Amino acid sequence: MANCPLCGKEIDHLDLEEERTIVGSVAVEDGRLAYDEEGTPVIDTKYMCPECALVVAESEDEVKVILGVE
Repeated sequence: MANCPLCGKEIDHLDLEEERTIVGSVAVEDGRLAYDEEGTPVIDTKYMCPECALVVAESEDEVKVILGVE
């Protein structure tokens, strides 16, 4: 099990924060607005210490190393 480099607490999981953008269009159908979402590409992904919220990783590969997954 890893320790957070900032607060020193043992880390058995990380908190995940993702910011996404929805891409699509809007039109009028039957007098109402109709939305068509075309995708949700990830813009930013952060993996944080659950105790102090320090960002400790920004990729799944880094998370695997921290959490000891082969």
